[in-house]
Parts: sequence; structure tokens; C-alpha cells
Amino acid sequence: MDIDVNLGACEGHGLCFQVAPSVYEIDHEGYVRLRVAVISRDLEDAAAAGARACPVAALKVVAPRIDRPESSQKEHNHDER
Repeated sequence: MDIDVNLGACEGHGLCFQVAPSVYEIDHEGYVRLRVAVISRDLEDAAAAGARACPVAALKVVAPRIDRPESSQKEHNHDER
């Protein structure tokens, strides 16, 4: 799991931090930052809860990008010649 942080939407309410301080922190300007570079399995529930707590939806839970094998990418890329 990954968390997308939309800093343009963040208003500094800090609810994400209050709900999940192991995942989120507030920077010196009052905006959210991820405390960890990788959301481990044991932090997934907390990360998701913190994202849901955001009143302006500045945090979004996303599935990690899964790279397909090179041959599979070529099969699906119709622009490549």
C-alpha cells in the first residue's frame, strides 16, 4: 500500500497525525508528512485510518505500482514499433 499526499489540498488540520502518529507527522509549517518511506503491513491499518480522517481528502490510499515484465509491457503498448 502507498499513500498519496496532496500538499495543495492539505489545510493542516492534523487529524491524520492524531489518528496515526506512527505514519504521519506535521512539519514546521503545519502540513502533513509521511513519517515512513514505506508503509509496512503492520502500519497499513493505521495509514488507512489516518487518510480517512482527513476532512479535505488530502491523503489517498493507493495500491503499489506493480511492474509487469518487459515482454508483457510490449504486448500492451500499441504505440511501440
